[in-house]
Amino acid sequence: SIRYRPLVPVAQLAFADPIQRERWIEEKHMIVFQMLDIDEPKTPLDIFVREPFNFADEYAQAFWQKYRGQDVPFVRRDTLFKMKREAGRPHDLVDIDQICLAKELPPYDKLPEPPSWT
Repeated sequence: SIRYRPLVPVAQLAFADPIQRERWIEEKHMIVFQMLDIDEPKTPLDIFVREPFNFADEYAQAFWQKYRGQDVPFVRRDTLFKMKREAGRPHDLVDIDQICLAKELPPYDKLPEPPSWT
């Protein structure tokens, strides 16, 4: 079983409250609500507090992969790269470079910009 718990000390159901999510965005500048699998702490789960793209469109184009016996949807590589570029955190840029190395692609700063979500 997959048993994720919030990284921050709040009740899981607090995430379901749109007013609470807006408060986190305003007061904490929160982008994602992180959860950790208590059995696999090296596999955190980031849940956006506000959708950065049209969810239905991305879900329709997601690729599916088994994770611990469950079918799990993943965003397309272009979408992942766009999210990480926009976040601009050093570890996100390293993530892109590592994916590029593994897939024998050029470094992230040499890749074409993915299409806009707007």
